[in-house]
Amino acid sequence: HDALPIWHGAKYIMADAGASTEKQLVDIDGLIAKGAKVLIILGRDKDAILPAVNKANQLKIPVIAYDRLFEAPGVTYITFDNKEVGRMTARAILAVKPKGNYAIIKGDPGDNNAGFLREGQGEVLDPAIKKGDVKIVGEEFSAGWKPESAQKNMEQILTEQNNGVRSEERRVGK
Repeated sequence: HDALPIWHGAKYIMADAGASTEKQLVDIDGLIAKGAKVLIILGRDKDAILPAVNKANQLKIPVIAYDRLFEAPGVTYITFDNKEVGRMTARAILAVKPKGNYAIIKGDPGDNNAGFLREGQGEVLDPAIKKGDVKIVGEEFSAGWKPESAQKNMEQILTEQNNGVRSEERRVGK
């Protein structure tokens, strides 16, 4: 993408890798070549990103890992409250369907955010589960947060449950 307007004396340049780890590495090299003074990286793959991060580190370019933790010397990690996001999603789902069979499609198993989201969901869903209003009939991680992985997981759960992932009220009514 083109550079955005100057903000407090700094110019923001964005690159979107379109869910491609390889393109992200090329993009980071390009940003370094353009003279980036700081890199804010939403890492696609916590291990594959390390050569680019190490290059930036050697060039004394500060790196901020945004939302996806990758560990390397000198990297600062910032994110939002993933547990609260999990709580919010669970509250919203309970408001629409307070009873029924639930399937939980989680994010990448190697991403700590997936665990935090699930933990927050559990805090909200546990009372309904203990009460018997909600039953978790399937729960799967989706590698790389990829939609095609999530869809495959959901299709498998639906097959295993004979399409019984819906509210009890709807099942009774059919």
